[in-house]
Amino acid sequence: MKKNFGLIAVEPENMTKIFVDGELTDWQNIDFPEKIEAGEQLRLSISSDEAYVYLAVEKPADWNWENEELLLAFDNQPGGNETIIDSGINLPFGAEFLLTVKDPNDAALTLASAYDPHTYLYGQVLKMIPFNEAWSQENNGIFLPWKLCLSLACLPGANSF
Repeated sequence: MKKNFGLIAVEPENMTKIFVDGELTDWQNIDFPEKIEAGEQLRLSISSDEAYVYLAVEKPADWNWENEELLLAFDNQPGGNETIIDSGINLPFGAEFLLTVKDPNDAALTLASAYDPHTYLYGQVLKMIPFNEAWSQENNGIFLPWKLCLSLACLPGANSF
């Protein structure tokens, strides 16, 4: 059986005004960035174009990455996790995505396990990877790493599904 894969690119109409370089000067070129002040702890600016969502986080000078991490939860549809089990945090909304920043060079995007297409397809449906039934439960507080299946090992006689 042949497998055909396509690529769909969503690119911004105009050249991006924001460059991911750690500098905040290019944010002055954005007409209407959303800005959120989280008390005196940090400032968050958000912008987007057709391809990307951009985040700029300004942290206090005394932020200690060895003792603190930054968690940003995103809600894009009804449902999601209202708790983050690993951190013991309760959210006022259901989040489908969680961005964890442990230090300026260590960040990970995870998603609520019930919304993870990779684990569902390759674990529950095709049984190619381990699957835990708790992962399919809505609002379980579990976030899994974002994964894409980019290749499949070809073993003679083994790849027949």
